Amino acid sequence: MARMAGSDDESKLIDQSLSGDPEAYAALVNQHQTMIRAVTFRMTGSLDDAEELAQDAFLRAYQQLGSFGGGSKFSTWLCRIAINLSLDWRRRESRRDDIHSKWAAEVVSENNADDGFS
Repeated sequence: MARMAGSDDESKLIDQSLSGDPEAYAALVNQHQTMIRAVTFRMTGSLDDAEELAQDAFLRAYQQLGSFGGGSKFSTWLCRIAINLSLDWRRRESRRDDIHSKWAAEVVSENNADDGFS
């Protein structure tokens, strides 16, 4: 399977990964982990969340490696996966923050009402 973008070594690692070679995929992870962690950290501002999202990105990339057609660099494709996962994380965090804010407002309101009846 020929790849248009990326180095020959990277294309070889992708092909070996697709053939089931875990060491080849580990080499791809090693080549790109610093970049992916930096992207996820910039998106989250949290080292723990960034690390988890980076792991998720590599897992998702592994699961979808067969769909990588080589129309872009592997790093670009992988970065897009990490960004999409980070954006999904942001949406979940935003909803969680909204729920917590509403809950806190209700608790304050209930406490104020209780104080008025004492």
